[in-house]
Amino acid sequence: MTRLMLHWLLGGTYRRFVDSMGLRGDERVLDFGSGSGAAARHIAKRLQAGGGRLTCVDISPSWQRALHKTLRRYQNVEYALGDMRELGLPEGGFDVVLVHWMLHDVPGADRPSVLAVLASLLRPGGRLFIREPARPSEGIATAAVRSLLGAAGLRELRGTEGSAFFLGLNYSGVWQRQAG
Repeated sequence: MTRLMLHWLLGGTYRRFVDSMGLRGDERVLDFGSGSGAAARHIAKRLQAGGGRLTCVDISPSWQRALHKTLRRYQNVEYALGDMRELGLPEGGFDVVLVHWMLHDVPGADRPSVLAVLASLLRPGGRLFIREPARPSEGIATAAVRSLLGAAGLRELRGTEGSAFFLGLNYSGVWQRQAG
């Protein structure tokens, strides 16, 4: 049921979110916490025609199996299983990082180091897109998300709070790694 809900019932929500990223198609994109691939399938499709590459990271073997099934027809996807901080992905190797309803699942004490790694993976000028539940009872307060991303060396380009379908209040933001 979870996969059905994420892919079919919420498919339009994920597609619109990916559309809002303004991908050209030739980028290298990292999807942190890919889960079953609800957002990744829209990214992979967009990147396939332009020669872009998608790297999907998840810590769960069962989600990774579901992700492989979802993305089986795309040749432009790489998979990484494990802790983001231990994967050895190339510093500055990505144009875009996506953190979609994932940060609240990272233990609080680990968030600063995980976000520091994600920021380091962005090329200078690269963008991090984030959407998180904004109620502290469901996720992380928006002020805390902003504080964590700023401490990781990123600058907010745009951020909004609002409702996403029946998912409740959430924060959506675009952050950029500074040159230098």
